[in-house]
Amino acid sequence: MLARLAGDVSANAIQDPLPADCLIRAATIKDAAGMADVWRCRHSGPRLDAVVGIAAEINRAARGEGRLVLVAVLGGRVVGYGRARLWSSEEVVGYRNCPAGWWLSGGLVLPELRRQGIGRALMRQRLNRLATTVHSKVDVDNLASRGCHRVCGFVEQTRDFQSPGVRSPDTPMVLLQWRT
Repeated sequence: MLARLAGDVSANAIQDPLPADCLIRAATIKDAAGMADVWRCRHSGPRLDAVVGIAAEINRAARGEGRLVLVAVLGGRVVGYGRARLWSSEEVVGYRNCPAGWWLSGGLVLPELRRQGIGRALMRQRLNRLATTVHSKVDVDNLASRGCHRVCGFVEQTRDFQSPGVRSPDTPMVLLQWRT
């Protein structure tokens, strides 16, 4: 089945096969707890802190403050999410080879639902909605994420860069770019 899309999406939007009844849509504040549950399958930390941080990001997106937050919903349950953030020229000053613009800032799907097209659909929907050059940073060793980016049209730009939000300077990362 093709992904069912909610919200403004171009007529030529790329769609991926998804599990039946899976919906990709803009996140609402009601999705924050479900997103935190997905987040916790990879990260540690108090659930309440995750809910508060996610809710703040959803609110920034709703106000048009340079954020995009999408969720994948299956059977009424949030099973994945994808985020993007707009970095201004001022915010990237001092970071080596770090372009300003839209950056994918995280996407995650529940482990039991991976490899079913949900993560790829979330990525493609972010790209379709942004419809401009988009950057992403990926751990060099994360072959699944790098493969998903490649299938969606990202190309490697450099491994010699710094950007806001990198967990550790010792984590080898690759900078990828997608163009409309």
